[in-house]
Amino acid sequence: METKLIHAAKRPNGARTLFFTLLMAAAIHGGNTRAQNAATQPVGQERNSAPKALTVLEKQAILRGNAALSAQKILISPVGITSDFALPWLPDEALTPVNRLSIRAAVNEWKPLALAVTNNTDEYQETRVVIEAEGPRWLSHAPVLGLENFTTIVMRQGSMMRETSDGRYALIDSLPCMNESHSILIPPHQSSLVWIDFNTEGMKPGKYTGRLLAIPLCGAGEFKGKGNNLEYTGDACVLPIEFVIDDIELPREPVKGLIMDSSVPLPNAVRLYNELGCRWYCISIWCFAEAKNDQGDFAFKAPVAERDIRFYQQEAAKYGFRPKFQVMYSAWSFATRMLKDNKEDFQKWLKALSAFMQAHDVRPDEWYLEIQDEPWANELPAVLEYAKLAKAAAPEVRLLLTVVAGRIKDASLLEDFVPYIDVWTFHRTDWQKGKEWLAFIERVKHASPDNNIYTCETEMFSLLHQNYRTLPWFVECQDFPAVSVYQGFRYTYNQCQYDFKGGTNGTLNLVSFQDAIPTLRGMAVRQGMTDLKYLAVLKQMSPRHPKAREFLETAASRVIQNLEDRNMPDKVREEAASLILRLKQEE
Repeated sequence: METKLIHAAKRPNGARTLFFTLLMAAAIHGGNTRAQNAATQPVGQERNSAPKALTVLEKQAILRGNAALSAQKILISPVGITSDFALPWLPDEALTPVNRLSIRAAVNEWKPLALAVTNNTDEYQETRVVIEAEGPRWLSHAPVLGLENFTTIVMRQGSMMRETSDGRYALIDSLPCMNESHSILIPPHQSSLVWIDFNTEGMKPGKYTGRLLAIPLCGAGEFKGKGNNLEYTGDACVLPIEFVIDDIELPREPVKGLIMDSSVPLPNAVRLYNELGCRWYCISIWCFAEAKNDQGDFAFKAPVAERDIRFYQQEAAKYGFRPKFQVMYSAWSFATRMLKDNKEDFQKWLKALSAFMQAHDVRPDEWYLEIQDEPWANELPAVLEYAKLAKAAAPEVRLLLTVVAGRIKDASLLEDFVPYIDVWTFHRTDWQKGKEWLAFIERVKHASPDNNIYTCETEMFSLLHQNYRTLPWFVECQDFPAVSVYQGFRYTYNQCQYDFKGGTNGTLNLVSFQDAIPTLRGMAVRQGMTDLKYLAVLKQMSPRHPKAREFLETAASRVIQNLEDRNMPDKVREEAASLILRLKQEE
């Protein structure tokens, strides 16, 4: 996409402010803080927190001054998944560590647990963090990794990355799997992030127990005693874990569409997209830039597109779904550049493209072609002409138009497109552009199951809560079928720009050679998609339960109208879970 609206601005003191208006309400503002100096700059300050947030040095002084805490070398604290992860990182939660971990989830859920592991010493500490099933003693010939009888637990660690090109600021961002030793290096009197994913797919409701161990590998520690009566003394932190799976079965399939406008053909990329609930993959239109044959027809030889389509079909089958495709960036631009604005050739090319997709077992309802990405008002007549040509040549091909009101101004300019556009994509801020825009969007949004709103947050410091966790809630609140996210991976026309030392773009996932690695942004979107599954269960119960209908009337609007409260989605979700359990007991 050529030009994307960035919703963040940098202040001279390093703080970030994001202006985000929804539902034609007053603008909501605030920002993340980015520490320039640990002694003077607040870290982890939320948008609506008190002005006098504690600095890192002040937090460290509190830890040293508390006799009970200063005696502990390692502190464990759960943190919100949309916290401010700017470096140096010592979250407020580190001041109140826990002595046990209690987690709840439903069946068919990826449940995250984000932990701040704090090094409460004056030296760097390499610390091993593991989950073990409970056992009768410390010493065991065959310790069990993970909770007792729990199928899948994935442990990840937060890695530090720069968020500006000059390297002035840094934050925790990507979440690679933990190394073989399950160890992380923690700076003195600071925290590192350990991210634990519990996958409850297909599991039975009940209680699962175990323990988390955080062991400073350079700290004190020994076993005393004889035989089986060994007792450990030292710096290790041991926390019991109780994981409860409630008698709630969430839908396996996503309840709202999630469309990624960038994708790469890697197995782990499909796996991560599946966890997010994404069923759409992007194919660049420039893969189909083939010359005509001797008969003047287009006979495609598109090896990259053919490879990618086959790959996504095979990988998606492992997860039980058929992939859908969007041919993107964009037909009108492609026709004017590659086909020299030859309209007859464009129609021949489009027929050949339709035949190509059919030959590769892609059904007409499983793909669409973007006619243009974010056209300007003066381009609309030419784009409309090509939309008419496309429908005349290949009516089975569904056409997508990506719109941003800031380039068009007047919604009435889009009226002539309505008979020809099958899928509308609006920028998420277009609702606030006036009554005419709101009326037009409302009129066309039910025309296709794939209509969507899109977001293009591309900055590393883009707020996790407002710009990622609440995206699915925004789609629910607006009663829209799907949301489209531009930065699934960083790439340009089917060539992935993925290296960790490359750009500072805020993608949902990163690529490392042949592996795909999630980021905090992707995890925030995943959590929002899971939130909506709880609402979906209540929707199924609502015909026979007035209390479910009453709850659903305000659930999404409560989240969107309180965007500055990053705890609101969790609160509404917990209320939904409690209501489901209560209503099930009444049945």
